[in-house]
Amino acid sequence: MMDVIDSAVKIGLGAAISAFASYKTNKSNHLNEKDKEVRAHKIKTIEMVAEKCEHFINCYLNFRNRLAGILRKRSTDDEFLLPQPLIESLQEIDKDLFSALESVNTARARLSLMRATQAQAELSRMISLLSRIRNPIMQEHRAPSQSAFDKFTQEMSDAINHFHEELAKLYEGIT
Repeated sequence: MMDVIDSAVKIGLGAAISAFASYKTNKSNHLNEKDKEVRAHKIKTIEMVAEKCEHFINCYLNFRNRLAGILRKRSTDDEFLLPQPLIESLQEIDKDLFSALESVNTARARLSLMRATQAQAELSRMISLLSRIRNPIMQEHRAPSQSAFDKFTQEMSDAINHFHEELAKLYEGIT
């Protein structure tokens, strides 16, 4: 009788240990799978943000380069009114830039969801800088002074570099 009870206890204890081990293994596998999905989603989100921002930066560079070409022909270093043909040459590029601005706002919202406040702040800074130079040109046809254009170009370059650094930190931080 003792042998039967002893065997039953051993079988029951073995089954309990096996069930507990299975539970822990399944739970661990589920958590690992969930972590992998979260990491993959974060990577995909950062890549989407980077893609939208690079498109925006390329459109900005096209606009800046066209504007720099126009400003090279200036006869004064001060602010001046742009003639209509020069405005028209900027309008084509400005359409692409405006479209890129709309899509970069999606990127900014994604950064907000990820609580990437520094990257979001740098992106907002880039948008603000661009608006300060673009709006007077496209709305009032006023070209900036040479010093204002040079200052803007440097500030924008710094903002782009800081944004890339913040995005790289986000990417590296995914574990």
